[in-house]
Amino acid sequence: MKITFQRKSLYEEVWSVPKKKLTKKLGITYYHLTKICDELNIPTPPLGYWKKLKHNKKVKKPPLPKEGPESYTLKKKDLINSDIHELLPKKVKEITVKKHLRNPHPIVRATHNQLKEREVDRYKRLEPRGEGFLDVSVSQDNLKRALRIMDAIIRELERQNFIIGTEYNYKRSNLYVSIDKVKLYLRIREKCYRVTNPPDESGGYSWRHPKYEYFPDGKLRLEISTFHSGEPHQLIQDTKKQTLEDQTNDFFPLFFHVAQERKKHLDKMEARHQERERRHKLYIEANKQITAEQDRLHSLEDSAESFTKSQYIYDFITEIEKQKSELELTEEEYLKFKAWIIWARNHAKRLNPISRTIDEILKNS
Repeated sequence: MKITFQRKSLYEEVWSVPKKKLTKKLGITYYHLTKICDELNIPTPPLGYWKKLKHNKKVKKPPLPKEGPESYTLKKKDLINSDIHELLPKKVKEITVKKHLRNPHPIVRATHNQLKEREVDRYKRLEPRGEGFLDVSVSQDNLKRALRIMDAIIRELERQNFIIGTEYNYKRSNLYVSIDKVKLYLRIREKCYRVTNPPDESGGYSWRHPKYEYFPDGKLRLEISTFHSGEPHQLIQDTKKQTLEDQTNDFFPLFFHVAQERKKHLDKMEARHQERERRHKLYIEANKQITAEQDRLHSLEDSAESFTKSQYIYDFITEIEKQKSELELTEEEYLKFKAWIIWARNHAKRLNPISRTIDEILKNS
């Protein structure tokens, strides 16, 4: 299946509808919409744009740049660049979800043991808390089904020698898979729909009698993401024609697609980091050269100034000696003059940088 997006019309839609709503309208993921906007060079609303617009605050809509292709075609089924058989370490095996789970994976078992003791949240869903559990958010009716699906996927991932682990981030349990220096997160969600409650006897609402009540919609979605929260990069979900269990063979193509895109992004970030490091080193080296040149110039100027002072002192000593020769001095007075002249000449010699400068020139040559 192919979908072609026209640059100008998509630009108007992106600035008319929030991305999350637009993805549903277009039938694509948040990740795909972001990629298409990047490919078409379409600016997108910044964080907080829709909130400001809602409260009638001043917002700015940038014009569509002149540079950019007129259209972009998204091939929804062309998800990976390589053959799936070449990407998997072992021979591809069909992922089969069992009807009954008699010997669950340790992570699945731990998740089930915790959730069977928990009560549903305000959305009437069960979610584990802590590290060592799956990332699931489903109703009681769909819990065992979600666990069976995750068990089948985890076992095949382990059979293919992928590294699987768990985390606990921001009060949410996470399951991740490491592949080629990339970490992908897997989770199962059951969305909810909202029902407005009538007001209570006082005509209002309270925490005991909220305005809205939430109910799970009964449909499961398996999400693949590069981050432990937020919008998924790819997903498989129940449809009117197919259940999630019937689509498990789509898992690895989607899985590798997300991994490849993430690796491209990380490689690009690493290349940018290396380029910044290279430029920083050049900047440091250039500053060193500038500083060295400035120090050299200052040294030259200081030497010239010292030389001038020494010459003045020599001239001054010569004048003193001239005046002394015209005086009739006792032996004691003569010795005093001689001692002073020796002292003055030694100081002038110390100030004179000629010998020191010649040594430095010969040393650096």
